[in-house]
Amino acid sequence: MKLTINSQTKTSLREYLVREGYSFPCGGKGLCGRCKIIAPSLTETPLDLRFLSENERADGVRLACDKYFEGELTIDCTLAKASTITKIDEPLVFSILNDQNTIIGIADGDTLVETLVLPAPDVNTRDLRAVVGKNAIELYEKYNVAKANVLLISGTPERVFAITELREFSTYGESYDASEFMLPAEEVFVLPTPNETIGSNLILNLLDREEGSLIIDGSTYSLIKDNSVFVARVTSESTELGLIAHEATIAYFNSEFGVKEVLSVNKNIPLATPILSQAEEVALRALAFPRVRTAINKLARKIVVLDLANDATWQDLFSEISHKD
Repeated sequence: MKLTINSQTKTSLREYLVREGYSFPCGGKGLCGRCKIIAPSLTETPLDLRFLSENERADGVRLACDKYFEGELTIDCTLAKASTITKIDEPLVFSILNDQNTIIGIADGDTLVETLVLPAPDVNTRDLRAVVGKNAIELYEKYNVAKANVLLISGTPERVFAITELREFSTYGESYDASEFMLPAEEVFVLPTPNETIGSNLILNLLDREEGSLIIDGSTYSLIKDNSVFVARVTSESTELGLIAHEATIAYFNSEFGVKEVLSVNKNIPLATPILSQAEEVALRALAFPRVRTAINKLARKIVVLDLANDATWQDLFSEISHKD
């Protein structure tokens, strides 16, 4: 929706849009990169460089959460209006426990009502349960429900094990009485955690992806090919060696399996096209539809972990790239 707005003084664009009834996915905290607008007259910021591709920025795409304006400004706004729902009949809640953030959403059946994107707490049972429990209760109060019928838990292996105190890897999701985890719901459904390399938060971003797409999510590289999911974890920080490792890993997957496209979840990195996470959408579908839970279980059983640090082909590629002029 194209909007022309005006302010006689320097004004926060986020605060202006919130007053107009628009909703920011992470509350405008700069955690998610999803508050995209088209406003080429706004100066690029570090958040734009982090979350948006060069082509997007050239097309005038900006993030609205950290911008200020003065005078007249015309923007193409893709943000959704804040929910007007006041009562939920079939309350369902999902939590996605990432290392970068914690995502909590509430739905009415298969209709998403509101999502919170929060800073990630320390990895311990008390703090994780406090964040999920407190914010779930606040959502219940806001939408006039006593508790959720089901609360879904997904995340990194470390965080899922911490909040549940479960200790065994599994390729099947399981239901528990919520009182076992002291969480405010009738039932808790824990998505599968197949191994120490890949957690259910990453599996959510792999469901229904096209075969041959290399998905980079944090330090994890995943590709679906020939009824398997090949996964490698590689440290790829923005250092010279990290960037060499990143390039070598893409080259390895291409030489071994054939790569159609390289996609990076919620992050702008070299040699990859940034895409938004689908984790929340898939978590909601898993809550609402048993067939989606079955599909996630099947995907978890197909995972093959690659040890690239001890793979001769990857080491050769790393050496070749590092010696390029």
